[in-house]
Amino acid sequence: MDNNLLLIPLIILLVGGFVMVFLTIKGKHSQGKARSVMTEYVRNEIPILRNTNFDVINLLDNSLNAQHIWVFAYNLDGMYLIPTTTNPFTQTMKRYEGETHYNLTDFMPYSGINTVTIDRNKKRIEICIGDISQTFRYQNKDCYGATQEKTIEHFFNYLEKLIVL
Repeated sequence: MDNNLLLIPLIILLVGGFVMVFLTIKGKHSQGKARSVMTEYVRNEIPILRNTNFDVINLLDNSLNAQHIWVFAYNLDGMYLIPTTTNPFTQTMKRYEGETHYNLTDFMPYSGINTVTIDRNKKRIEICIGDISQTFRYQNKDCYGATQEKTIEHFFNYLEKLIVL
């Protein structure tokens, strides 16, 4: 066996390690970047929110193979859910263009939400509207790798004030 063939897996491991270190460092220095990019993204996607105050958070689909994230834009009127794909290298966002109904923007008025269940151990949020239930996962890091624990707590407190959990 040629010893040069052993270099290929070694090079792949080195490149993979370099990419992981690069994304970790970039994530630590991108505090607040995802939130500002999401805010601008929502203003472009939902014209009615251009002149209003709202907060944003990103949540994951509750599946093993999530293909996109959900950008939640919420204010006193309700929550807007936009399916989005992100690129942590260029720190950009674009609308997810899947072949299902997930490429539509959903609006959830607070009056239509029956229950909200927050499972902090499994890091899940379940929102029930009528007899339809949607489950989302959340992470302690945003879509660009910066911590978003305070943003998540703010979102939970906001939901608890508006909806009886």
